[in-house]
Amino acid sequence: MMSSALFHLFLSFMSVVLWLLILGIFLRKAAAPKLKGRFFLFLNVILIIDAARSVFESVYFGMVHTSRAGLLPPGVEAYLMAPAQITVPKLVNLSAAASILLLLAFHWYRDEEREARKQALQMERLKCIEEKYRNLFDNMTGAYAMGEMIYDGAGLPVDFLYVTVNPAFESMFSMDKNAVEGRRLSEVFPGVDQDESGWLTHFAEVVKTGEGKTLKEYSDALDMWFYINVFHAGGEQFVTVFTDITPLMEAERLTGALALAGAASHELSQPLQAALGYAELMELKARELEGGEALRETADRFSDQVERIKETAARLRGVSRYRTKGHAGGTPILDLAGSVEPGQDDG
Repeated sequence: MMSSALFHLFLSFMSVVLWLLILGIFLRKAAAPKLKGRFFLFLNVILIIDAARSVFESVYFGMVHTSRAGLLPPGVEAYLMAPAQITVPKLVNLSAAASILLLLAFHWYRDEEREARKQALQMERLKCIEEKYRNLFDNMTGAYAMGEMIYDGAGLPVDFLYVTVNPAFESMFSMDKNAVEGRRLSEVFPGVDQDESGWLTHFAEVVKTGEGKTLKEYSDALDMWFYINVFHAGGEQFVTVFTDITPLMEAERLTGALALAGAASHELSQPLQAALGYAELMELKARELEGGEALRETADRFSDQVERIKETAARLRGVSRYRTKGHAGGTPILDLAGSVEPGQDDG
């Protein structure tokens, strides 16, 4: 009986020492300035509560075993083991468990609340970013379109599907996006997929290599010139931004026509002057000939036509701007009379 009591006394003593040591370590770590993480601080608080509970139980029941061993008065054991007192360690144990449970619940609640606020903030930021890009998408002047390549059995590009387009695209081609999105290029713009410009080949190459391209192409089917910026959008998708440069190309073509007109005027001047001289000579000879009235009239008409051509050549030299007018077939041609500044068509 004595040896058993001493053994329990030894165990209680060692438990008290060990839990006091653990409690001291936890208290020291909890007070350390380097401990910045809330989770680690929270964990230490829980461990401190549990260590304090264990120390209390070890001391309480250690005194019981010490009294049994005769090292403390027998009345100590009787007092501590009395029904009114034995509930104390149980209440301490229950209080410790309840405290730890409350701490865990509070910690988890705060974590969930903090995570919810974080997600709400991220969603708000994403919403702002999406709104900015939506405004850019809706207000950009270039015709934006996202497409997805379609290949045949041999892996060659044969078409693409319109995924989304912006308002500038609708305005440029006078089409509602509902008539474009979800449909193929060949359905939206029949014939464009067969254009010599080779749009499908260029777009498929961007999808394959992932490297963007800038193109300057003419579409026979649309009768329009474009600058096209093409980017890879991931997978089989790509993005195009079209800029209509048809007026610019038309202006360049007419500017070339003006230069050609000036050169033609220069080349025509001397032959026309010579022809006019021959016409005057024919008229003089006709007057000398008996019955040369018909020849003289022919020479006069020839001289008049040469003068008209000479006036036209003089106008070509005076061209400093261009105006166009309608012609058969709807093709605009140079309005020579409207393209000469006043005072510059007198030759």
